[in-house]
Order: sequence, then structure tokens, then C-alpha cells
Amino acid sequence: PADFQSLLEALYAIPAYALRLHVDPDSDVSRLVQYWGKGGRDKRIAPLLTALSKVPGGESISVTSLLPPFAQLRLYTYPDAWKDETVTRQDCFYSALNFFSETEDTNFLSPAYIQKVLDAEYSRVSDNPSFGDLMVLMNAEAKPVHVCVYIAENFVFTKNGMNPGQPWVLMRLPDILPTYFAPHQRSRILCLRHRD
Repeated sequence: PADFQSLLEALYAIPAYALRLHVDPDSDVSRLVQYWGKGGRDKRIAPLLTALSKVPGGESISVTSLLPPFAQLRLYTYPDAWKDETVTRQDCFYSALNFFSETEDTNFLSPAYIQKVLDAEYSRVSDNPSFGDLMVLMNAEAKPVHVCVYIAENFVFTKNGMNPGQPWVLMRLPDILPTYFAPHQRSRILCLRHRD
């Protein structure tokens, strides 16, 4: 029935965003490069942001252009667009932990490996999140139920589950919470930063 179809569409409808960064001659380009160039990408990002700062009146660029290759290629795509036998198992943990990877690490399909890497390579931070930080949603039992990558201004890169109907997107962190927690359900968010 039409009502049932509407209900399904509402359940699977997620707000997604296309973000832009405006750079003008007064912008602090070195700070922008430091922020967006994390993961050893500063030499790739610097010429682009410097060029934008020289445009009279400034210029905007899609944030997609500033993302690492893994995220840049997947953003706004669905799993069925990928000819990869592991894609149906690529969930939020796989996507978040491969965010800066030049070559995907398929070991992130293993929960034991994920936990080992989180314990060995990430530290909890209490300051403001920064580009590339992991935002881990924890349930009342202190178990992680979702992880996404902080981009800027409370926007994150996320893959919501292994569902083939869920694309990789940029979302506001508050928009993700109702997907994983009922109203008034206890939860918390941990911010983890790579030690490098």
C-alpha cells in the first residue's frame, strides 16, 4: 500500500549535505592547511587552498575535494555501485577506520582487529573534535554501536550500517543519533584521535 511505502521511505530517508569551504584573501591559509591536510595530505591541500585565497573576493570549493581518496570516492555512492566482494560487509567501522587509507585495509571487516587498532592507535580526547577524529556512539552498556569521522562544524562522514540502501554521506552528528537511539535512551559519544 502507498502508506506502507511512505513509511519505508521515511525510515530510510536520511538527511545528507553537500558542504563547501569558502577561502578568501583574508583567510589564514596555513591554519586551513593544518586542519584539512591531516593524514599526511598537507602538501596536496596547500596549493589548492593557496590558489583559492588569491582569487579576488575569494572562492568556494566542495569539501569533497578536500577529503582523502577513500572517502572522496565513496561519498554519495551506494554499495551496489562498487564491484567489490566485500562491499556488503563494509559498515561504519570499516569506513571510518579506512578514512585516511591510501589502500583499504580489509582487516577492518574483523571486529577483533578493529578493537585491537582502536586500543593501540587511538586515544580519547576531551577537546573539540577535529577533522579525521572518530566519533563513537556508545550505548548504555558502554558498547560502541556506530562510528563516524568528524569533518567540521558538527558534520561527519558516515556509512550507516551494512544496508545496501544506505550510501556514504556527510551528515550532522545530531541527525545520526535517532538512527541508533530511541528518544530518552541513554547514550554518549566518545571522540577518538589517532596518535600520529
